Amino acid sequence: MKNLFVITSSINTSDVPFKYINGEVVKRSAFTEDERFRQTVYTISYVRTLDPNCDIILLDSSENYQNYKIFEHIKNLRYYPLGEFAPEVRNIVSTTSQKAYAECLMLKTFIDYARDEILKYDNFIKLSGRYTIEDVSLNDFIPGKFSIKNPIGWNVRVDDERFSLIDNRKETGESTINSYVTMFYGFDTKLLNYFYEINDKIIDVVLNPQYNHFSIEYLIYFFTRERKEIINECNWTVNGFDGVNGLWLRF
Repeated sequence: MKNLFVITSSINTSDVPFKYINGEVVKRSAFTEDERFRQTVYTISYVRTLDPNCDIILLDSSENYQNYKIFEHIKNLRYYPLGEFAPEVRNIVSTTSQKAYAECLMLKTFIDYARDEILKYDNFIKLSGRYTIEDVSLNDFIPGKFSIKNPIGWNVRVDDERFSLIDNRKETGESTINSYVTMFYGFDTKLLNYFYEINDKIIDVVLNPQYNHFSIEYLIYFFTRERKEIINECNWTVNGFDGVNGLWLRF
């Protein structure tokens, strides 16, 4: 089995803030460019420990990507700067205030650009920079499955209109509105089109001004309910620094 790890990164970030689901406007990064560089290097080292035989693609939206061509000298790692193969998209990713749109557009553009290369691998495994995973095994990535950490349930009031689009608790019988942790997930590359469609659905939602407060975490859970039989929920623990507020997170 040959795995492709895709590390998404923005080592050099713009000054445009993000806007969150509660309306809060926050600084795009709590870390300096040097700190983000070091965190990315650490993530690459972690992936090497997890799967010594994998190939890695570092997908980076930095404006000054020429400064990071050094990554191209790392064995079995390919550096894909958006600014080189899709400069117009890089500008959008770096200036949108919608975090979900930035990540989804980045992944969509990468898949469009490298689809044939991706399909040479058995599994596509995405990891955000700065994060590591506990209790994970390469055996968690099962043929024909989309593997992701088990969901987090949120006690949201029924009359909270911000969640009306995804509040299907009456239909499902669930007591909470759920979300997935999307810093780390992976899927059989035969499901690449399925993932691409989910990604497009998320983009469509967050580009609608009525719903642009939603995060990927809520929407990916909601849109995967149609084929939940292919979802492999795993008891992973995700650790890392939140890029926006700098807090250490453990899910």
